Amino acid sequence: MMLEQLKQEEDLARNMLDAKINAEQEMEMLSEEAATVENKRAHNREELLRLQIKYSQLQSQKEKQKTELNKLTSSNESLGVQNTDLAKKN
Repeated sequence: MMLEQLKQEEDLARNMLDAKINAEQEMEMLSEEAATVENKRAHNREELLRLQIKYSQLQSQKEKQKTELNKLTSSNESLGVQNTDLAKKN
């Protein structure tokens, strides 16, 4: 009877130890996965900021080029009219 109880207690202790080891391993894996996800999130955040800055720079560049295009178009039209006038005089 005593041996049976001792065997049951040993089995219970072994099962509890196995459960504890499994829980610790699972916790370690989850912690590593969480760290990986957090690192990826931080990287994505930095990439998003970098892309937003680049987008802003491109928008500014686009506006400058639009302004330059308008100036050049106006100048070209003016020179075209002058050319036409000079051609008529010749």
